[in-house]
Amino acid sequence: MFFQVTNLEENTTQGNVTKVSASLRTGVIEVLEGHIDMIGRIDDDILVSESIVEGRVVRKEFLIRKGVLVVSNGGLSSEAPKGTYVLVHAKEMVELTGNRNEKTIDELDQKLDKKKIELDKILEKISLSLLDLSDSENRRKIFEGKSGIKVKNAYGEVKFFEKAISLIKDIKKS
Repeated sequence: MFFQVTNLEENTTQGNVTKVSASLRTGVIEVLEGHIDMIGRIDDDILVSESIVEGRVVRKEFLIRKGVLVVSNGGLSSEAPKGTYVLVHAKEMVELTGNRNEKTIDELDQKLDKKKIELDKILEKISLSLLDLSDSENRRKIFEGKSGIKVKNAYGEVKFFEKAISLIKDIKKS
């Protein structure tokens, strides 16, 4: 099976993948060779691929924000080898496994700081603060308001990077 996860900045591919697991909006899916063609949506959740390299299982985990998962058995083109293809395109993605070092966490911290500044600017324009988003009922009302989509997207991006940093730090501890 062939696996690819991508966004506008990154592209990760794997061959010889034996299984891909994802939490879609409609539930958890496990894709194996020969899976039916399908499309699904991943919202701020984990995607896992497993492959066999030199006789051992290699597992990669990604945190996906607003992703679309496509499973196809027809190949990507007429010249491509036949088999099962799993493609994921995401608005944001963070690989949780692999060589995680302080530089990576610093980069994520910088992205988080940038997203917080963007959220603060949006909230400032409508005379709100981050504290106004701490209560879920208040947050729901703000998201439904005139500027709700911008606030909701910016807030979601902040929460995504906070979750990514937290997950990576938890993985490093174990």
